[in-house]
Amino acid sequence: MQRIFFLFLLAFSFSVYSQTCDTANVSQEKYLQEQCKKYANKVAKGKSVSYKKADLLFELAAYLRQKKDSTYKAWYNVTCELLKKNFQRGYDKGADHIAGARHLYRVVMCYFYLEDYTSAVTFLSKAIVAKYNSPCAYYFISLSKRKQGRQEEADAEMNAFEEKTK
Repeated sequence: MQRIFFLFLLAFSFSVYSQTCDTANVSQEKYLQEQCKKYANKVAKGKSVSYKKADLLFELAAYLRQKKDSTYKAWYNVTCELLKKNFQRGYDKGADHIAGARHLYRVVMCYFYLEDYTSAVTFLSKAIVAKYNSPCAYYFISLSKRKQGRQEEADAEMNAFEEKTK
């Protein structure tokens, strides 16, 4: 009985923790709805959006995905390209290394939700090297490797996640 309770508790904690790794701020729902309307035309037509808006577009993509809006993949595509451009141009390097690591992680999340698990693993490795210290990175690298059929590697990453969340 204790073992069943422990397994339930462990599964519940992973579920709760994964949700904290992957949640838009729904307390700002009205603001997010307004911003969606503002940027929807640009995203749909593939128009240019300022690199400074990459974080906002990421939040909008996560919000739309959680609302089960079918357009979220288009938002993740645009966001991913903006974040990669930011990093390639050096906006996130040097003095703002923490933002660079966070943006690498957000690129990962874009690829993960676009179901490009190979790119997600590649950028997760870069985010970890860039010292993105969230256990969430290990959680999503484990899921990505599992989706690729790399079970043993996925288990090792899940163990790293468990160690970081103790």
